[in-house]
Amino acid sequence: LVGSTVSSTSQLLARCAGDRKPAARVSSAEQSNTSIVVGDPDGNRCIVKTLRRLETGPHPELELGRLLTSVGASVAPLLGAIELATDGEPTTVTVVHQFVPNESDAWVATLRTASAFLEHVSPTAHGVELSPPLAGGILGGVRAGDCPPEVETVMAETLAAAELLGRRTAELHMALASARGGPTFAPEPVTPMSQRSLYQSIRTAARRTLVLARQRMRYLETREQALLQSFLDSEDRLLQVLQGVLQVRHGVRMRIHGDLHLGQVLFTGRDYVFVDFEGEPARSFGERRLKRSPLRDVAGMLRSYQYAGYAAVDELVAHGVVERESTEEITAYEEAGSRWAYWASVSFLQGYLPLASEARLLPPDGELDVDFDAHMIEKALYELRYELGNRPDWVHLPLLGMRKLFDTDRAATQP
Repeated sequence: LVGSTVSSTSQLLARCAGDRKPAARVSSAEQSNTSIVVGDPDGNRCIVKTLRRLETGPHPELELGRLLTSVGASVAPLLGAIELATDGEPTTVTVVHQFVPNESDAWVATLRTASAFLEHVSPTAHGVELSPPLAGGILGGVRAGDCPPEVETVMAETLAAAELLGRRTAELHMALASARGGPTFAPEPVTPMSQRSLYQSIRTAARRTLVLARQRMRYLETREQALLQSFLDSEDRLLQVLQGVLQVRHGVRMRIHGDLHLGQVLFTGRDYVFVDFEGEPARSFGERRLKRSPLRDVAGMLRSYQYAGYAAVDELVAHGVVERESTEEITAYEEAGSRWAYWASVSFLQGYLPLASEARLLPPDGELDVDFDAHMIEKALYELRYELGNRPDWVHLPLLGMRKLFDTDRAATQP
């Protein structure tokens, strides 16, 4: 066993706990690996992540962790790793980061906020109703400027948190695109060939998702079947919208987080810290190390806000606040949750876009719209396949969000 910055398990633990006998506990977070928090009796010092899926070659979490720690990005600092050396090629077995004290991950914090909002703001004629989405979708909301006064009033805390997270995400991308990363991280310009490849990749994913949806239809509840049928009926429009990505001629491809969503961010109570840079575990290292548009990460975050808005409604139903049999009431709450997610997403982009655009990481406005739509659809398709295969009780979450992707004037009128 050899380490990237330390050479053995004992040295790793020594860095975490010094000369004192370390205590350890297994992390309860839902992950695709096993994480153990190690520290001395006075407090936790590091988190030791043992990887379940091993592959020879540079591990993305180690690569990204080294760069982001060296530039002081808002991440859990990398302390070291344990690698198995096989014929000169490293296989990363364990990665160790400094433990970051936190209140929760951003998913838990955001879901809590969304649930509280829905509990106190009744989506009826007797309660406060948020302004509906603007023409042009989320980007249309960003370009309109400040959020409507009633949105600012009832969502002030959420909007401020989302904008901060947007800024931190832009700073993360700027750090990943920095010159200190060398050729491995150097951004590359978008080309017609790269956009054709992106289009074909998403189109293939769409057709695969449609096939899977038809296969799993009969196993779903009546409501989910109706939502799924609506998705199947939108096939032509979906493929039509995806063609817009072929128009993109500007922007960059770069190394990104690769599996970014609210669950991959820690909330410290005042700020956000990014974690888990291994990428999607089901993909090979070669796929995870590909340079992609930063909008892929952005889409993951925005879809996560949409999940939170709808999942908060499910929590109200589970707790008996909303009657399970009251379809009309559930629909009203889902619309309220969707509007909450919309304005949170607008605020996130208000924090993200100025910095990312100034750093020339994004295409200009005309191309940005179609590129943004394509990446949002790509993420929604991935979510739907995941839920159909692993959590059928959650299938309605991506389907409700997918329907909203086609509710905007822009999506409906793409060439």
